[in-house]
Amino acid sequence: MKALYANHLNAATAEDHGRPLVRYAGVALIDVRDDFPDTYRYRDAALLRFLSQHHDAAYYADDPLEGDDFPAEMRRLQVVYDMHRANGWGGIGYHTYGFPSGRLYLVGSFDTQRANVAGRNHESIGHCTAGLWQSTPPPIGSQLVAALASIAAWSYAGRMLPILSHHDAARASDPTECCGATRDQWVPRLPEAIRAIAPTLRRA
Repeated sequence: MKALYANHLNAATAEDHGRPLVRYAGVALIDVRDDFPDTYRYRDAALLRFLSQHHDAAYYADDPLEGDDFPAEMRRLQVVYDMHRANGWGGIGYHTYGFPSGRLYLVGSFDTQRANVAGRNHESIGHCTAGLWQSTPPPIGSQLVAALASIAAWSYAGRMLPILSHHDAARASDPTECCGATRDQWVPRLPEAIRAIAPTLRRA
């Protein structure tokens, strides 16, 4: 059931909404990098040590809904983009962004060093699960999209990497509650979801 649902979400993502569609290991991502240009520098994939999971609670008060459409999600991405630029960052600090709708966005090139984890940005590929998730975990759709994002990142890296919440990846000098108080209820379960859905993905 989990694999079928993930494939359904991935198929839904394949509607590109006029943007390029890119695939890693059969995972479809809507490429919105031209919508949100950045100035992050490139880094070698050999430096990667982990995938970091994030939320956007500091920049957008409301959790997204499964029924949100593409324009609503793009508005949310614009808010985050503007706030990250205001922070002095080079653009959206993550590489991928996921929504309960099933849409998975490529917001930054995997080969760029972005604003994922302070002091460890060169080691991380960052995925943001849109929302706050303080009292409840993200809906299953968002969790499976995070799993799909991890598969895409592993494909880019050429190897499996640990999946950590931002909280667990952070240095003691830069503590954070990201990605929400419920993070331990869902982030450790991502490898289980990946094992269920990865064999069923269509290779492209």
